[in-house]
Parts: sequence; structure tokens; C-alpha cells
Amino acid sequence: MSRLGLTSLLILVSGTWAAAQHEPPVPKELLERVDNWVRRFLADFRNCSAEETLEQTRWDRRGRAVAQRLIVSDYFVVRLPSGELAEFRDVLAVDGKTIRLPEQREQKWQRLAAARSRAEIAALFTDPGSYRLAAEHFANLALLVTRFAERHWDTVKYFFAVDTSDPPRDDTLVGYRQLTGEGLILFDGKPVFPSGQAWVDPNDGHIQRIEETFEHKRIRYWTAVELAWDDGLKAWLPREITVRVFEKGRMTEQDVYSYASFRRRHAYSQAGTEALRSRP
Repeated sequence: MSRLGLTSLLILVSGTWAAAQHEPPVPKELLERVDNWVRRFLADFRNCSAEETLEQTRWDRRGRAVAQRLIVSDYFVVRLPSGELAEFRDVLAVDGKTIRLPEQREQKWQRLAAARSRAEIAALFTDPGSYRLAAEHFANLALLVTRFAERHWDTVKYFFAVDTSDPPRDDTLVGYRQLTGEGLILFDGKPVFPSGQAWVDPNDGHIQRIEETFEHKRIRYWTAVELAWDDGLKAWLPREITVRVFEKGRMTEQDVYSYASFRRRHAYSQAGTEALRSRP
């Protein structure tokens, strides 16, 4: 082997070794704890409601805020009889203007127990889509946390990452990056490979924060989800979700979803369903 070839080989090997040292693998035991927590989260994150506040901001090329919007909605997560986990929003106020009156909300709660399908539930609500600055909205939090589910272990790389937050968090920072398989994100009808990081408790595997990013058509999308323990529902639930869009290195859009007053909604009670269906 020539000196040049040997030098190139040494550079390649040392570079590979350095990358491995920079991204030390996560032991299976920790992944198993996170997987168990994900299963519990999916079991708890159902048939509940909260008040959601969405703050939207848009910037022009000079970094000036050109549009802002504040939307308050009822937010629902419902496990349908089919087993599907569905999210719904019902707009209450836009930029301080009331859209749905309190008595209308009470009527909605009563009818919700009788609804049996996605279409029946959606018909009860006024989706805030027409009020948003853009049609897109954050959805599928359940899918985001499943990045650590066991079924993805063969296609996603997990590694210990360096926490650069200020101040650093107490939890363990685990990075992840999809390498193979079908893209875990379906965006614009096309599968996309995501990458991100999560702050994980090494003892019980619960996730307190997830940050994820992906690129599509030279536009970068970044999402951060902050979770908090709800002592009333005895479950980990979303506290704040931030979505940012970057074009050519500049942030052009930001949506911040904040949640309060989570409550359990026991839908699909057979007795309640029959009673409500019999009403004129």
C-alpha cells in the first residue's frame, strides 16, 4: 500500500473512531426503560381535554414581525372505538374575540359522549384552521414519543449527546437519528428521516423534553415538546410545544402551543351514549 493510501486509511479509521467516541451508544437497558415509559404514556394520553393557547408569529426577510395571532381552543385527545388516537380542536377565542359562548361549550360536552367516530366528533367542533396564519398545525404527539419505541430500534441510531442547554438539565440527553427504513415522518406526502434529542430520566425512562428537526425542500422544521407530570391525572402530559420554520438560516415562522387544565373525558359510556341518542 502506498504512503498516500495508508495515510488516507488512517484518517478514515481515526475519523470513524472519533465519531463513535463523540456519539457513544445508549445501552439496551436504558432504551428498554424509555420504551416502557412510551407504552405508559400512550395508555394515559387518551380521552382527555385541555385549554390550548396558540401564539403565532411570522417574520419577513428583514426579521420584522409581519403577522401575529392568538388562538384559544379546547383541545381533545380521544381514543376511538377502533383504537385510533385522534386529536381535535374547538376554537374558543381569536385575538381576544369570543367565538364560542360558555353555554355552547356545555352543550358540546354533553354530546361528546355520544359520538362514536372521528366524523361525529369533528362535527361538534369548530376547528381553528380558518383562523390560523397557516393551515398547518402540530399534531401526532403520540407519534413523536414513539421515536424511542422498540419497533424503531433497527432503523434509528441512539447515542448519548452533549447537553449545551443553559443551565444544563439533570436528565440524560439521548440523541437519535434515523438511518434506514421508511421515513418516520410523512411530510407533503413524502417520507422524511428525522433526527433529534430527548432529555430522559435514566431511572424510570420518562421523557421531559424532545427536540426534533428535519429538512424538506431546503426548509428546516424544528419542534420542541416540553412534558410535565400532572398530579391530578397521574400522567405525563404536554405543557408547551414550539414549532419553528427556518428558510436560508432565518426563522420565518413560530407557533407556540401552551396547555392548561387537563381533564379526563370518559367518552363512550354505553349508558350515556344510549341516553343521549334517545334525545330529540
